[in-house]
Amino acid sequence: SPLEVSQGAATLNTPVEEYLQRLKEAGLGSLPGTAAEVLDDEVRAIICPDKLSTQEWLDVVQAAHAVGLKTTSTLMFGHV
Repeated sequence: SPLEVSQGAATLNTPVEEYLQRLKEAGLGSLPGTAAEVLDDEVRAIICPDKLSTQEWLDVVQAAHAVGLKTTSTLMFGHV
């Protein structure tokens, strides 16, 4: 997920796009877009304050597309 990619890249002190390229070379074919919930920071602050911000989530997904990975996304609504 974008959250796991972000954390993995940070742990290795590697740019997200480079980290995703390494994962792709190791056989990763797509990136599930979990950890999104709602892409509105005001709502995210309430329902998932410990997860990526909207922009951070979008940046990881954009980086995945840049290295040629397909992505999916999930959306929850009606929680707040």
